[in-house]
Amino acid sequence: MQGQYQNDLKGLVFNNQDDELPKIPGEYILENVFQIDVNRSKWLDLAVLFSMIVIYRLLFFVMIKMSEDVTPWVRGYIARRRVQNRRQRKVELAARSPSLRGYVVDVASLPGDLP
Repeated sequence: MQGQYQNDLKGLVFNNQDDELPKIPGEYILENVFQIDVNRSKWLDLAVLFSMIVIYRLLFFVMIKMSEDVTPWVRGYIARRRVQNRRQRKVELAARSPSLRGYVVDVASLPGDLP
C-alpha cells in the first residue's frame, strides 16, 4: 500500500482550505499523514511485493506436499488402531462364556402359590 500511495501522491499538489495558505504537496501528505518514507524507491517496494509472492507460493507448495505425505500416514495409523481394537474385542468376546443369568428366576422372589 505504501508503494501505491507513493506512486499516486508524489508530485501532486493539493489546494488548501483557505486560498491564502500555501498549497499542500503530496510529499508532505506522505511523510506527515501516512508516515511513509519518501526516500525509499518504488522499485524496492516492487521487489518486496514480488518476493512476498514467491515466498507465499513456496510456502503453499510445501504445505501441499506435506499434507500429501502426512495424510496417508495418519489414515494408515488410524486403520491399524481400528484393526487392533477389533482383534482385542474378538478375543475378549471369545474368552467370555455365554451366560443364562438373565433367564434364571430366583425361587425366593416367587409368590408362594407358584412352584
